[in-house]
Amino acid sequence: MKNTMTRTAITLFIFGYALIATNCKKPETTPTHPDNPGDSILTGIHPDSVADRLHFLNTTKIAGSIPDAPANNSLKISFKDTLFLLDTFVQPVKFFHTDKNENVAGIYVQIFIGGSGGIFESSYYYDVPETTPGSDSISIIYIGFKEDGFVPPPGCLINIAPYDEDKKIIAEATRPLVITEHEEVNNPGNNGSCGLVTPSDESWVWETTISYAQAGKLIIYEPGVRYDYDNPNPQHTGQDILGCCIEGESHYGAECLSTDSSNQRILNFATGYSINSESFKFFDNGRFHRITIEKSVNPAPEESDFCGNGPGVVKDKISAVTYEGNWAIETTPPYRRWDTKWLSLLTTSSSDPLGGFGNAGGYIHQLNCRMKPPVLVLIEPGREGEGELIKIYDRVNDDRSKRWFPFL
Repeated sequence: MKNTMTRTAITLFIFGYALIATNCKKPETTPTHPDNPGDSILTGIHPDSVADRLHFLNTTKIAGSIPDAPANNSLKISFKDTLFLLDTFVQPVKFFHTDKNENVAGIYVQIFIGGSGGIFESSYYYDVPETTPGSDSISIIYIGFKEDGFVPPPGCLINIAPYDEDKKIIAEATRPLVITEHEEVNNPGNNGSCGLVTPSDESWVWETTISYAQAGKLIIYEPGVRYDYDNPNPQHTGQDILGCCIEGESHYGAECLSTDSSNQRILNFATGYSINSESFKFFDNGRFHRITIEKSVNPAPEESDFCGNGPGVVKDKISAVTYEGNWAIETTPPYRRWDTKWLSLLTTSSSDPLGGFGNAGGYIHQLNCRMKPPVLVLIEPGREGEGELIKIYDRVNDDRSKRWFPFL
């Protein structure tokens, strides 16, 4: 049984969707499946039918209801009023905390649907731990919805209860749940309320990239997460470099290749590379401005002690790289059955002498301004048809002040 505050909130949501929910008390018996003639759910859809299609990177099902949560919290979340889930792909839901006691280690998730007997909940809830690294103040949970043609009914709600490292619930909030199937982009280049061209004080800011490029293996890239050069996975091991210790002195270079093997030493260097941020501004004259903040962690073998047991010395380098170029929308044969608009990005100049980190654009799978903040999803197929990258951007104001919303 949920607490009174949560039940009241859920009921108000149901009324807002014009569903009949005159009794906020949970029925004494669990609603039957819609295939059962005795089903009393107004929509004819059992909450389990929705819950079964939720998709997470890692989760456990628990029978029953989510335990009660405390009344007050200072958490913030990355979306405003409604949780819009993209079809097919998982997407990040982020939590921001300033109180160390509210550091989110995972969430509980349960589905509700309004019915003629009141508020019906799924027969189980999910325990979803955080599986991708965030930061000291940001926790990230990935949620998706399996694509099989099923559409949740209007008024479907998702209850989210973040918990800490001890599995103690921090807070609880209920939001409408909407699945956003592919949305046809009629004029994605316009500068109106929903287009690539943004007001002067807004930008498209990179949120995450989901890669299926390595034989179907899922790899997620987040802003600020460091990846190994040779193995772009958060569980990186750095790189090993050969040096030598000759008569108690550390050396690195050609002499170590010719010295006796008993003098040779190998040190591990925690090297890596990450994109800390990426943002775009598109202009109605067909030009774009792009900025990336890039961090590289480079080996310094000449400063390392190959006679010791410690790791090699590394040096951090953070660079702000600017790009200018041309953008265009090209109509193409359908990709993934429906995507027919390709955003072409042609970089004409960069502040990095070596060219910087490239971005060729991609198929516009979503340009959705019903989401708050608005979302742009680009799909970039891999080379020779091997895998693909799903790149997700949020449209936010440049000072980022409207990027977080109270978790109430």
